[in-house]
Amino acid sequence: MSKVLYQAKPKGNGEEIKSYLESHLVTTQLSFDKRSSLSFLRYEPPQIFVMEVPKVESNVSYFIDEVRAANFDRPIVLLGGKITTQRNKLNCDSKLIHFMDLPLNKDLLLSLLRKLLMNPSCTPQRHPRFVTELELDIEAMQTGEVYTSKMVNLSKGGAFCEFQENPKFQAGELIKLNIPSDGNISERTLNGKVVWIQKKSLMNPTPGLGVRFVGVDELYQSLLS
Repeated sequence: MSKVLYQAKPKGNGEEIKSYLESHLVTTQLSFDKRSSLSFLRYEPPQIFVMEVPKVESNVSYFIDEVRAANFDRPIVLLGGKITTQRNKLNCDSKLIHFMDLPLNKDLLLSLLRKLLMNPSCTPQRHPRFVTELELDIEAMQTGEVYTSKMVNLSKGGAFCEFQENPKFQAGELIKLNIPSDGNISERTLNGKVVWIQKKSLMNPTPGLGVRFVGVDELYQSLLS
């Protein structure tokens, strides 16, 4: 069984993306049209369905309904498409729909797919992600232990940070992200909560943490509890 079904545009770079994902041990099946995709989803269902949104986007939500009617209840990733109305509708339907904007960043796609393979029910990203290379220290609030890390992607609501070895944190743990000044940004500290952990493995050679930023009120309530 393929881990990913990737529906590419007929004249796009689907083969290149397939090769990239499989070079990172994410087995991928290619499709170039909706009919083929529905056949795969019915008879050889993958763990994740990835679809490049066509230029004519008005029927995307209807196709998603067809996908769900085919009893495919696993995560779907829609690539591209400035489909604000459709996006809002799909988000409100809570159908495990994840969005990524174009031009596609293959590293971010791989990161999202790995996350979904480990936790298919994780909450869809609501804000755009940005690739970063920020070196920082992460401090455990309860113990005061500090670990060196690198923030590799960032969004309005959170970040993903990598480590050299498996991080010694637990899901739900409160942390501080201490970001030093680098000439472009001033030194700052962000409060966060660990929401998922990527352990070092054959498929994931670099361990890391998924972090959700928390405000002062939530931080205070969490510390009280």
